[in-house]
Amino acid sequence: MYFFLSKTIGLMANPLAIILLFMLMGSVFRVKKYKKWSYRLGVLSFLFFSNFYLANLAMSLWEKPAVPLDAIPRQYEVGIVLSGIVNLDHFPRDRTYFNKGVDRIYHAALLYQQKSIHKILITGGTGKIVPDNWDNSEALHLKQFLIDFGIPERDILLEHQGQNTFQNAKYSKQVLLDVYGQLPPAIIITSAFHMQRAEACFKKQGFSDYMVFPADYYGKKTSFTYRYWIPQIGALHFWQILIKEWVGILSYRVAGYL
Repeated sequence: MYFFLSKTIGLMANPLAIILLFMLMGSVFRVKKYKKWSYRLGVLSFLFFSNFYLANLAMSLWEKPAVPLDAIPRQYEVGIVLSGIVNLDHFPRDRTYFNKGVDRIYHAALLYQQKSIHKILITGGTGKIVPDNWDNSEALHLKQFLIDFGIPERDILLEHQGQNTFQNAKYSKQVLLDVYGQLPPAIIITSAFHMQRAEACFKKQGFSDYMVFPADYYGKKTSFTYRYWIPQIGALHFWQILIKEWVGILSYRVAGYL
């Protein structure tokens, strides 16, 4: 039930829904004063959420900073890659199709190749609310991707039950305990905007000897120019990602996952 509710609320918590809500309130209210203010708030919300400069600034401040490859202090036993980056709807199923976020698995392979990690644990099943008969876990797709690019199968661990970040951490812990008998030194790899929630979930599960390696950046270095004040669709997308993440963190705190 929590999984269904969290996914549903996440879909509804987006800038367009907020703008539409104010506009609908304006059309429903009978009192002229309330009607006027509802429409004004709708217009102001649109101007705010479509402003790329503000959206980019918020995204850049929220994302965890990148870690230089030569700044990794030592070797770690395992790199834990959170999924959520595979498109499971494309055919033929003879290859891996990616959504944005392929940096996660690419950077894991890079860390493995430079010997910063000895093994890669891929965590994640399918995040769909209603999986279809063709679905299988993202972890299996990503494992095959790594094998195709030369990573030995013996160095790839899988957790393919997790449907959200909390479950990723919980089930990853169990896999590592089964393999090592304890939680080994680990590098947590996920998108920069998602790292704060992911790190908190893994800490809650008892991970202590770890470092984070953010990937998949959205924020850009920009100067203050007039074109970023022109309404842009990309700004709405940035805010949708951020609002969904903030709602996720809040719901995790309420549920006791953090």
